[in-house]
Amino acid sequence: MRYVMLLAAIACQLFTVVITWPLWESRADPINLPVLAALPQLSFAWPMVVSLVLAAVRPRIGVPVHWLVLMTACIFDQFRLEPQFFGLAILMLAYFGDRGQRLCRWYLVSMWIWTGVHKFLSPNWIGFQSWTLVTQAGLQPEQLYLPFAIVVAASEVGLGVLAWLRPHWAARLCVAVHLGIVVFLSPILAGINYSVIPWNLAIAGVGYLILRQGATGKSQSRATVTRWEQATIAILFIIPAGFYFGWVDRCFCHVMYSGNVPRGLITTADGLEEMTGWGRLAVPFPHERRLFRQYFASTAKPGDKLHVSDPRPLLEDLYFVMRASGPEQIDADQFFRWRQDEVAGFGLDRKQSLFALSRAGVKMLSASAEEPLVYAVAFTPENFDRKLLPYLEGLPNLQQIQFADTAIEDNDLRQLISLRLLTGLGLNNTKITDAGLSQLDELPYLQYVETEGTAITNQAGK
Repeated sequence: MRYVMLLAAIACQLFTVVITWPLWESRADPINLPVLAALPQLSFAWPMVVSLVLAAVRPRIGVPVHWLVLMTACIFDQFRLEPQFFGLAILMLAYFGDRGQRLCRWYLVSMWIWTGVHKFLSPNWIGFQSWTLVTQAGLQPEQLYLPFAIVVAASEVGLGVLAWLRPHWAARLCVAVHLGIVVFLSPILAGINYSVIPWNLAIAGVGYLILRQGATGKSQSRATVTRWEQATIAILFIIPAGFYFGWVDRCFCHVMYSGNVPRGLITTADGLEEMTGWGRLAVPFPHERRLFRQYFASTAKPGDKLHVSDPRPLLEDLYFVMRASGPEQIDADQFFRWRQDEVAGFGLDRKQSLFALSRAGVKMLSASAEEPLVYAVAFTPENFDRKLLPYLEGLPNLQQIQFADTAIEDNDLRQLISLRLLTGLGLNNTKITDAGLSQLDELPYLQYVETEGTAITNQAGK
């Protein structure tokens, strides 16, 4: 049975490598992201295959060799830092007796609980991300996206808790959940990230066998939990929390499909480039702040700018400009400002802001399909809700806002102070006074304000 589990994990890892074959080869586009700049480009495609064959023939030698090849490959190119590769390598450890299977079980428990927790903590999951997944599956999102978001996150947490306390009961649920993910993410339905399908198949099969053989909560005494296991449990459950401080890569923190990851946008004289990955690599860009900066340092020209938008509440957005000596971190005002030797930077719109405003019927305008960033927003008396105003901060390129005939009040204008590019404001037939407008005095580019039908006087702009 242990060998069957090993072969299942090896077969799924081999399938995953084949799906992502260009990822393991040396290449120029997209560039490699080595841990050390001096490392050469090397191909690890066939070494990965050879190590998997060796793991199948001589497991006690081959599995450690595969781990060594996998980690070395990631050192030479951090595009390979994807959870499916390490997850399948961990499942291979089930071959090594009771200890190996218990390690795999605690890995699964931690993965399920944290995957669900990340979704509940994500500002994007119960909204934009769940709406997108339901839509990509060909379903009607209007009535389904919210129940889908809650059920998925709760099911993952529940499965993890059940696998901890009653592994026998969790075994069948494990199969149902991960086969359901395979169906949902299959190319027929969605065509997204199919490189994780073998990983989910392995969890459904190997996870079922591991949980069936695991001790139940009643029979597992404290004496059976060794010190190494206690340390492993602590590490597996503590490490993912480091994601929210930027200390641990999302690859090792079970951050999957929550939308709770940073994004990067480069502004050049030729246009915009959002670093998303995918393409022939069949994996997303490794969404880490340091890797956005590394990619920018390797590809940008002097004067180009980079915005790293981060939804995590403890981490601020980052702004960079490329100098002759390398990337230099700057503040938001410097980023958006045009200078003779620099482009005017564009910032990424936050997806939760776009989702909330579009759902409310607020009209948003962008320059073009090539530059789909929102520069103007128009509220109407019917869709105006001051609860929507905080979402405007997530549209950093906003230049014009129309509030005419709405119920906006003086205190509401405080929500606009972060919009550094704001140039025009429509306030006709509102209750705004000089006191309210004066709160926007520090905005550097605000030049035109429509004030007909308000209590604003000519002294307000002085």
